[in-house]
Amino acid sequence: MAQLTVDSLQMATSFFQEAIAEDPSFARAYAALADCYVMAPQVATTPAIEVIAKIKSAASKALQLDSNLGEAHIDLAVAAEYEYDWDTAEKEFEEVSNSALRLGRASMVCKYSLLW
Repeated sequence: MAQLTVDSLQMATSFFQEAIAEDPSFARAYAALADCYVMAPQVATTPAIEVIAKIKSAASKALQLDSNLGEAHIDLAVAAEYEYDWDTAEKEFEEVSNSALRLGRASMVCKYSLLW
């Protein structure tokens, strides 16, 4: 089982940034980068306030490129929760159910667990 550590999170962040530099139209790389930012407060004890704009930017870009990426909607929901914006969080979680075919069950369960 892989362990998520500060080092592995920083490495993943760098890899996804490199992937985006290589192919700026790679929507899943933006969504994965947003995932890294979502996990930073839990793994690296980065204050959520420091990653909210990064989450929104990466997830929004992912959705601009592929509007069916459920992962990006979850990332936006988490960013909204970090801001205590429950209405937006609920809206984004509802979008996930609309795009659930593009989101693996394991990924969805893992991301929901971050919220609790």
